[in-house]
Amino acid sequence: MTEQKLEVIGSDDLEQLDIIPAQIKVIRHRRLKYACPCCEGHIKTAARSVKLPIEKSIASPGLLAYIATQKYCDALPLYRQSEMFKRIGIELDRTNLANWMVKVGDLVQPLIDSLQKLLTAKRIITSG
Repeated sequence: MTEQKLEVIGSDDLEQLDIIPAQIKVIRHRRLKYACPCCEGHIKTAARSVKLPIEKSIASPGLLAYIATQKYCDALPLYRQSEMFKRIGIELDRTNLANWMVKVGDLVQPLIDSLQKLLTAKRIITSG
């Protein structure tokens, strides 16, 4: 009896949904410092290569967008978000979260003003 190689004639597929929990990463931006070897005391720091949305803050643009989306789209209060971050080992006080949201509001205000100006310039607002 000779062995025959089986041919693939199709497949039965199973699809599943999976979730990858939030991942927190530290992004380090390094600015080199330079010193003149002959004149002690003259130190120059390289210019920052990244514009920060909130100066002197640990919040990246992605983190700010995540918190704002959770708060304003998903109606998740900041105190609950703070607790969720705590469960994954990140201490973010809800006061800090609230201050960040105020500053994010300031950052998006020009966009809001522009949209409002565009809408009020129309005689009638229509959908689609």
